[in-house]
Amino acid sequence: MKQKNIDTIPFEMVEKYASYQSDFVYFLTMEFGADIAKRIVDDYALGNIDGKTILWNIGTDGKVFGGQIIGYNRQGYIRNDWRDKITVNLSNDDAMLVGWYCKEEGLHNDVEPIDNLSIGDVDERFVATPSIFGLHLLKVYPQKPIALVEAHKAALIGSCLQPQFNWMATGSNLRDMDLNTLRPLQGKSVIVFPTNHNFYEWNQVAKDVDWCHISVSHIMQDFQTEWMQDIGDILLSDYRQNGGDLSTPKEEPQQVIEVQVSPRQKALQTIIEQNPSVGILIEKFELEVV
Repeated sequence: MKQKNIDTIPFEMVEKYASYQSDFVYFLTMEFGADIAKRIVDDYALGNIDGKTILWNIGTDGKVFGGQIIGYNRQGYIRNDWRDKITVNLSNDDAMLVGWYCKEEGLHNDVEPIDNLSIGDVDERFVATPSIFGLHLLKVYPQKPIALVEAHKAALIGSCLQPQFNWMATGSNLRDMDLNTLRPLQGKSVIVFPTNHNFYEWNQVAKDVDWCHISVSHIMQDFQTEWMQDIGDILLSDYRQNGGDLSTPKEEPQQVIEVQVSPRQKALQTIIEQNPSVGILIEKFELEVV
């Protein structure tokens, strides 16, 4: 008899791969400082494998529905061998322009589904359920309004610079998204920041979706002919042009969290001692060690 597929990943996987040491966290640290980078890792439960960033899709009940592994480099761009060789000596603005071109043309290949994490770690029967990145923040920060974007990077930069919002990401282009993915936002007010190509499409979604109230920002309409593609580009560019106004000192990322898999309770205690926010996640999600 064929075994039934499963649609969640054990939360202990999030604990096992929790880390401040991915290249993208290095980028956040150099841009915004160690304290803010640490907050982002803790809030979004970011992981690391071989320098790549693990972006888990965690529900408000603490269930892990999948996610993506994205190989950002230390400049914050998705890795691409030939593109990285081009951008190494470019200014930030020129490098972002090349990065935008690569993203537009699909010239990157370092984005993987979470079920490719590593052989043996994810049950081979696992089938990812479409979900919103950052959805668990509804329980962590229930009073914050929701800001929804498409790209994970835009959500993380938004959270760095505009932490008064719960920043979430669909993780895919609107045309590839099942609108039922938005069902967990039922009854919520959501501000959508489309890319500079999807403004009218998101306005149509706002009309079609009746289970939550969607407002669509028109900010990207002012950048139709610019290289900046999403709100993350705008926020980061503005931050850089103003010289950065965050007082947090910029330091090297903290030491990677070392997590022991067994015995489980000892490992969990070690995690909490080294990263108290994991304990907060467990408390808020009412998780148990099994």
